Amino acid sequence: MCQAMIFKAKNKLIQYCPTPKCGCTSTKVMINKGIEGVDDIDYDIHHRFNTKTFEVIDADIKFCIVRDPVSRFISSYANRICRHNDIKFVELDEFINNFHDKYYRLDESIYHHFRPQVDFIGNKPSYYDRIFFLHEMSSVCEFLIELIGEPIKLEKLQTVDAEKPIPTESQIDFIKSFYEDDYKFLEKINN
Repeated sequence: MCQAMIFKAKNKLIQYCPTPKCGCTSTKVMINKGIEGVDDIDYDIHHRFNTKTFEVIDADIKFCIVRDPVSRFISSYANRICRHNDIKFVELDEFINNFHDKYYRLDESIYHHFRPQVDFIGNKPSYYDRIFFLHEMSSVCEFLIELIGEPIKLEKLQTVDAEKPIPTESQIDFIKSFYEDDYKFLEKINN
């Protein structure tokens, strides 16, 4: 059984540390399908298996999925503002210009989806047995098949059909500054 993305497979305890907009819906559904044999997207998988802040767990295997912070921010904007209407629609420049004072601190969903990745995965890449990048979702699927021993199909869930805005250089600078700790984590992976 899965519990908060701690699950058992082949007598091993496995920890998956999900981060919003880093393939977490698709990954949770694949895990649930492999463990319980159920596609749970219709039953709101995020309520059954919350995406929580990082916690050290004594697990046999630990993995996470990371993403370029600028790409993640723009994807979160397109998903949460343009698609799900978590807040009344605002253009990207308005959203960024008032990000801290008006949106991030005052809206629970915006706060959750835009939090730095390190809030969900911690600051130490060495904690993990495997770290995948979002573009490696097919490898995540293969990894889960190997761990669980059941056939699993990768489905891209929570993608946005709308065209994503292209941020300006100053907007990119803002995003990079906000996610400074995420970039430090990513640098440690690449070294």
